[in-house]
Parts: sequence; structure tokens; C-alpha cells
Amino acid sequence: MRKLGAFCADAAAFPYGTAQSVQIQFASNPSSSFATLRTVPLTNPHGYFDVRMQFSSSGSLRLAWTDPSGALVFSRVQRVTVK
Repeated sequence: MRKLGAFCADAAAFPYGTAQSVQIQFASNPSSSFATLRTVPLTNPHGYFDVRMQFSSSGSLRLAWTDPSGALVFSRVQRVTVK
């Protein structure tokens, strides 16, 4: 049985409280494309959210959202390691 890696995203804020939802995206290795694992609605007026997820493999995470002009914006990439 593989141990699952855990990820907790909290206190992530979006400028001006404009994003309506945020996508949590994962790529299993540097050459693979990011895929959306979950779309989280933002109900906090300041854009904060709290999510807990588990992963079966190591990889990279990023957040994606749409800014007021309609452009898709990405966060920095965070490496997740499952041991």
C-alpha cells in the first residue's frame, strides 16, 4: 500500500477579492501538463480558502484563476513530495 501525501492550502488570497473560484492543478513530472484536480469556490470576501487534499504520487501544484480582465493567472509552482 502506498502512503498518500497530504496537502493543505490555506491563507491564499487573491488580489482585490475578484476571483470567484480557484482551480488546484497538479502535474506529476516537469514534462507533463497540469491538470485541474479541484475547483474551489471562494466564499470568503478576502479571497481566502482552506482545502485539504491527499496525493498518491509526488509532483507539482499550482493555483489558477481568472482575473477581472478575463485572463487566466497562475500562482507559483509548489513541489509536493510523497514519501
